[in-house]
Amino acid sequence: MGLMPARILIAEDDKDVLGFLARLVESLGYEAITACDGYSAMAAFRERRPDLVLLDYAMPAGSGGDVYRQLRGLDTGKDLSVIFVSATPKYQLEQMVPPDPRIRFVDKPVDAALLGGYIRELLGPKA
Repeated sequence: MGLMPARILIAEDDKDVLGFLARLVESLGYEAITACDGYSAMAAFRERRPDLVLLDYAMPAGSGGDVYRQLRGLDTGKDLSVIFVSATPKYQLEQMVPPDPRIRFVDKPVDAALLGGYIRELLGPKA
C-alpha cells in the first residue's frame, strides 16, 4: 500500500471556484475536501485533519480570517499551512493576517501554476 495522498481542505463559497480548486488539487495527486463556508470548514477540519487549507477570505458563516484564527487556536491547527485564495488584494490581507512562514496568498482569478507551486512547497516531503 502506497503513501496516502496529502489531504487539502478547500473553503470557498463560490461553487464554480470551489469546483475548479478541487479539480486542480486532485489533478496534482492530492485528496480534496470541500467546504462552502467557515462553519463547515471548521467541522471538516476537525473531522478530516487536512495537511493544508486553501481558504477564501470573504465567506458567509465565518470569514477566512475567523477560520484562520480558530485553526491557529487549536493544537492540531497551530502549525498548519494555509493558502488564502481571495479576491481581496494581497496587501490588504497581509495587514489583516499576522506574518507567518506557513502562509501564502493567491489572488483570484487563480493562477493554477502559482497555486500548484505553493501547494507543493508548503506540503514539502508530504507532496
